[in-house]
Amino acid sequence: LAQFPLALCGASLSMVALPKLSGLAGMGDEQGFSNTLAQALGLGLLIALPAALGLAVLRQPIVDILFGHGAFTQADIAATSNMLLGFTPAVIGLSLLATLLSAHLARRTLARPLAGAGAGIILFLTLSLLLGDVMGPSSIALAASLGVWLNVLVLMPGLRVLASLTRSLVHILPCALLMGLGTWLQLQFFPLWPSLSHGISILFWAALYAVLTLAFRVPEALIVCQALRGTKKRE
Repeated sequence: LAQFPLALCGASLSMVALPKLSGLAGMGDEQGFSNTLAQALGLGLLIALPAALGLAVLRQPIVDILFGHGAFTQADIAATSNMLLGFTPAVIGLSLLATLLSAHLARRTLARPLAGAGAGIILFLTLSLLLGDVMGPSSIALAASLGVWLNVLVLMPGLRVLASLTRSLVHILPCALLMGLGTWLQLQFFPLWPSLSHGISILFWAALYAVLTLAFRVPEALIVCQALRGTKKRE
């Protein structure tokens, strides 16, 4: 469940960005390299941030629909939901990480990715051991998420993307929070039982999020809209 938005945005964006980043790095175009990297990271946030919030809010209904039958008890549903909650920060982190790795590969600076991966693994193992007795299995998910974010923090210096990433976050976060709040309020006051209704609800809030990003003129959403219009014209 946590890997789905990563495959949708992080992996795809990093694969698309790598050839362009490699070309710009080869030409020595630092400004173009930074702009392209910032745009790819912002587009990743545009999808990963609401996906993570959606998974956090809807974790229990999703787990219940997919696994809540047979020998899978309510206690199992609660435990699995808690693990999914622990993995949700990694959805955002892995989306950024895939693009940052592409940037370092384009520049052929492999020492920092290796250092980031090593630091992330050490933090994951340490937290898993320290938190295992307190949090149970969900400690593994939280430790993995924190390890991913440490890897991201190790990779960011030298790429000059912090300012642009902050701007993207400022634009995208309010729209994602409104979507998440609306979804939570619906679950609290207007619960939907059938799986089909949950699917329709997810589509509704996703569409509302898209409308909000366009209404607030989020730059990344406008880029996606322009790309879709260009594709339609070529067809």
